[in-house]
Amino acid sequence: PDESYIIFCSIRNEGKGQGDLYISFKDDDGQWTAAKNMGETVNTSHYEYCPFVSKDGKYIFYTRNQDIYWAGTEIIQKLKD
Repeated sequence: PDESYIIFCSIRNEGKGQGDLYISFKDDDGQWTAAKNMGETVNTSHYEYCPFVSKDGKYIFYTRNQDIYWAGTEIIQKLKD
């Protein structure tokens, strides 16, 4: 909701699988930082996509193999540090 980060699916050479979730943060100047792979907490050798964060900001949901998965948003703060 505060637009301080964006999570998206991308296919990149350094990825874990067919498509991975990446995150980019806004810096102090309002510019987007280089995207970071969200790592093995969410990414696998399969295709992860359609990320969204719960309204209360506690969970990230995403799709893999026609199923819905979730993780705590603590991962977002870890990736920002």
